[in-house]
Amino acid sequence: MVMVNVPYGGDNGGIRCSPKDFYVSELERLTRVFTQKIYDVIGVNIDVPASDMGTNARDCTIIADHT
Repeated sequence: MVMVNVPYGGDNGGIRCSPKDFYVSELERLTRVFTQKIYDVIGVNIDVPASDMGTNARDCTIIADHT
């Protein structure tokens, strides 16, 4: 059901992993590579990524830096 007529959202994507098994630097690298792979389908005029389970401010900042 559409609550408002906004042309964003609805999609979901992610990486299945256990963040506690990685160093912060590895998680940052993983997030950067993931963002590079989905770059063509995200952005302010296409689809705006939002935080979800398992994400934090660092992840959102990395994605925002690449878009």
